[in-house]
Amino acid sequence: MRIDIVSIFPEYLAPLDLSLPGKARAKGLVDIAVHDLRDWTHDRHRTTDDTPYGGGAGMVMKPEPWGEAFDALLPADGSATVVFTTPSGTPFTQAVAAELATHEHLVFACGRYEGIDQRVIEEAGTRGGVREVSLGDYVLNGGEVAALAITEAVVRLIPGFMGNPESLAEESHEDGLLEYPVYTKPPSWRGRAVPDVLLSGNHAAIADWRREQAERRTAERRPDLLLTSSLVHGVEVRGAEPSDAGELLTLQRACWLQEHWDNPGVDIPALGESLADVQAWLGRDTVLVARAGGRMVGAVRGSRHDDTWEIGRLMVAPDLQGQGLGRRLLTAIEATAPAGVTTYALFTGAGSARNQRLYKKAGYRLAGPDPEVPGAVRLTRRRRTSGRAAPEPASPDPLAALGLDRPELRRAARGDIGEVQTLQWASFDPPLREPYDVLERDVLGDTSFVLRSAGRLVAMIGCQLLADGAEWRFRLLMVPDLRGRGIGKFLLDHAEAAAPPSVTTYSVLVGATRQDNVAFYEDAGYASQGKLPDRPGVLILTKPRPR
Repeated sequence: MRIDIVSIFPEYLAPLDLSLPGKARAKGLVDIAVHDLRDWTHDRHRTTDDTPYGGGAGMVMKPEPWGEAFDALLPADGSATVVFTTPSGTPFTQAVAAELATHEHLVFACGRYEGIDQRVIEEAGTRGGVREVSLGDYVLNGGEVAALAITEAVVRLIPGFMGNPESLAEESHEDGLLEYPVYTKPPSWRGRAVPDVLLSGNHAAIADWRREQAERRTAERRPDLLLTSSLVHGVEVRGAEPSDAGELLTLQRACWLQEHWDNPGVDIPALGESLADVQAWLGRDTVLVARAGGRMVGAVRGSRHDDTWEIGRLMVAPDLQGQGLGRRLLTAIEATAPAGVTTYALFTGAGSARNQRLYKKAGYRLAGPDPEVPGAVRLTRRRRTSGRAAPEPASPDPLAALGLDRPELRRAARGDIGEVQTLQWASFDPPLREPYDVLERDVLGDTSFVLRSAGRLVAMIGCQLLADGAEWRFRLLMVPDLRGRGIGKFLLDHAEAAAPPSVTTYSVLVGATRQDNVAFYEDAGYASQGKLPDRPGVLILTKPRPR
């Protein structure tokens, strides 16, 4: 891989010579060059910026130096991708890092001041690929910090960079969860002991503990990442229908081409199946499909053999891989296993390292070569019993019963605040006139989820941590025309599941005269604790968290 970084402060990029990125350069895995944008200026002051058209504060980076820089750095065949680091770009994630790591040539354009003239971005789009990327919802003085962070995240994914490739699978965000806590010697330090399970030598128990800890940490710190909702980035998972067979066949062939490349010389059964074959197992097995915007983007199947739940045909569209959808489908098909099943099992290619990392992170262990599929390995995991009945296979998606058009559930963002304010005015009688800045602070400062249907914001639930972390208080808003359809209960269940481990009590405030709202929460297991002393018109209802 080749990486060119263009900046007016090239000295800022000196850390690229340090640590593992520096070693990667020394080993020839990556060629990184830093360029001074001022080298492409021609005036005495080496000017790279000017005042903005239309007026306004700040300066804008001129197009001429960038144009000449691109003339010198971008190959004529269009094979390079220009990455503009900008706060107005799409968020940088591990999935974006994995995608950029597949490119042969990246050129980072580090902006300064108020940004780079838009025509520069348009020009770059005619010369190759363009990505506008943001590190997060904050503003830095320039793009150099972002370029450093993105470069390190990308370079470490290049084959041969990490001494132990398995360590890449054991990191935060690799499968949609934060990483579990880690420990090293000594076994006891200042009265704090390493958890016994990590010293037990029981690898299955260790895998289960790590998965549980990762889920708990994610719920506490990043509930927006937790795979407990029925929607991940607008993807709906539901039971397959006979009419899905054609799309299943197309998706299967696209996904198993990678298996074919990873396992040369091995016969791949999925690639040889006909439409009739797919229709046969579609009618025989439990099959789940994932859809986004009407497009099938994933699928998985399960079937029972004695006390084992055989999982197969786990597939995710190539452009969506690495975003946690595979893990979500795996969890969903596990949940459909009938009572009496004690073991989950699956197989994958012996050369399919990425697949094996996913399954091991989910608690599966290698059980040796698969006796029925040459060139494949078998992985198994014991089913954890929780005393709860398994969900019905016919309704794996809790949102399916709500009847919403293209539903999307996600964490609230700054762009939602205006609609949340309108929703709040429509939800309270008399209307609650909370100032915009106060509402923005509350919604973004708390853990808040919004639900959209066909692009319209139809409900929101905010979760506030109180009483030194022991109380989880909700504020539920919903459009009047969709009440009575189960949306409120769905959001309440979702918010309860997102509570940090320290929470012992759920609570909600309700107007004392709103008997319909009081009845809703009582039906959900909440009990009135009376009126607030300082707000006599408001009741507080609570519910102990089940343990």
